[in-house]
Formats: sequence, structure tokens, C-alpha cells
Amino acid sequence: MNKSERKSFDRLKAELANTLRAGYQNVPEDITQWKSKTIEKLQEDLLEKVNGRISEKWFYTHIKSDHDNLPRIDILDLLSQYVGFQGWDDFLSEDKPIKKKVKWYFLVPIPLLLLAIIGMYYSGKGSHQFCFIDTYTKQVINPSEIEVFWLKKGESPIPVPPDSTGCFTFNTNSSSIKLIIKSAYYHSDTLTRYFDERRTYEKLRLRTDEYARIIRLVSDGKLEEWSERKLFLENMFTDNAKIYQLMSQGNYALAIYNKEEFVRKLMLPSGTLKKLDVIDTEYEGDKISVLRFKTGKR
Repeated sequence: MNKSERKSFDRLKAELANTLRAGYQNVPEDITQWKSKTIEKLQEDLLEKVNGRISEKWFYTHIKSDHDNLPRIDILDLLSQYVGFQGWDDFLSEDKPIKKKVKWYFLVPIPLLLLAIIGMYYSGKGSHQFCFIDTYTKQVINPSEIEVFWLKKGESPIPVPPDSTGCFTFNTNSSSIKLIIKSAYYHSDTLTRYFDERRTYEKLRLRTDEYARIIRLVSDGKLEEWSERKLFLENMFTDNAKIYQLMSQGNYALAIYNKEEFVRKLMLPSGTLKKLDVIDTEYEGDKISVLRFKTGKR
């Protein structure tokens, strides 16, 4: 492949990593470092989201090594659709600047000409909207369940409120944006998106933190079969997990439980931990190592 093709394919690989990391927080950012388990996650995600599949051999040939040729166009289309485009040609359009012809420059004074050129340069830029979608339900996530931060170079993360549609709008003339997504019931992540002047709206998928949601359901008494849910809860946590109950006002710890204590209290019919709201979770592998929660009326 030539230099231009190499650049576009490298960008596609980076977008593949960003898309999978939106649902799996422990996935390495460098796609060339992925191993079998992560490749399996990608295969499952491709099958679920775009009904397509790549083999592990293909991944090692085209992703983990510098192959001389671009992959087949049907595979490029599949991967482009997975990262949010209609196909490979649509993905390539981000690399092609739109040329604007000015045929009337000799008819207007120079100051007005400069203003017109500046206006044309910034047309289509500025306003970009992102809506966060539940990977499984395909519905827009309630903005009260997520926090979005705009990460600008050299600045602290800037919290961004949702707009009237429940999505998030950004006004910037940069060619890309970096966002930090935090949530109690969705896997948190850091995302980088590249802008296209002709595409100012984009849906970004977030993967549900199933364990956090199940803990809330148990707290609300919405899961039956006491013995089964007790065993399931125990298997959610690492053996040395720390569970912090925070004060209803503020973030100071009111109590600290180990796994056994937390599960026992959560299962008590007296309801000492009813109406529980998960604040955040931390994972070691696929199990919760730290959980913070508050209780109270919802």
C-alpha cells in the first residue's frame, strides 16, 4: 500500500481500538498489543454490531504486522461501519479536504474577500453533537446516568452539560476532540473523535456495567431465587474487594465492607441496604475490586 493508504488504514486501526475500548475499559489503547482474549472481544462486538466477522489469523496478518497490501474492500467496509461510517469510501472522506472554489474574488474589495474566505473556511465546523447510545438497547442513554468531560490540551477536564435533546454539543474549530466518559452504570472510558465538516452528528455506543445494574436490582428486590443471586453476587467481586458506603451528602465513607459482609447485608430482608445507588466501580480483570455506593430514596 502507498503512504496515503497506510495513513488511512492506521487511522482505521486507531478507531477500531477506540470503539472497542468504549465497551471494554481494560482493552489496551495500542491495537498492535492486543492478544487472543481481546481479539475475541472484537470478534464478538463485530458480530453483534455489524453482523460481520474477522478471523484471528486475519487480525495478526493485517493489524499486528505491517502487511504490504490493504485488506479486501469488503473487510474495510465492515470495519468502517463498525467505527460509525457507511463504508471505507465514507471513512476515507475524512482524509480528503473539501476544495472550495472562489470565482468572484475580483468583484469585491480585499477586506471583504478576506472575511468571506475566513467564513468559508469555518463553515461546517464549530458545532458537533454526540449522542450516547446503550450498546444493547440501541436507545439514547439518559444524560443523568453519565458524566461527559472535554479534555483540552494543557487544561483540566471540563464538564459538559447535556443539551435539550439529551445529547452533548461541542463548539470547536479543532479537527478532533477528546472526551472522558464517567458513569456508574456504564463502563467509563476516554474517547478521541475526528471531525468531518459534513457530519456534525454522531452516535457513540457505551457498554452497560452489568454488575452495577444487577447490584441495584438486588437492592430493589427485583431479582428472585435468594440462593442463586447470593452466589452470583459473591462471584462478582474479587476476594479482597473493598465496598464503601458513602454518606448521603458528600463523599465520605460511612462504612467499609468486605465481600462477605456486603453480600450478607444486601440480602437481608430488613432492607438495610435497600434503594442503593452505585456511585462507581473499579475492576481487576472481570471482577469488581472496589465499589462505592449510597443509599436513600430514589
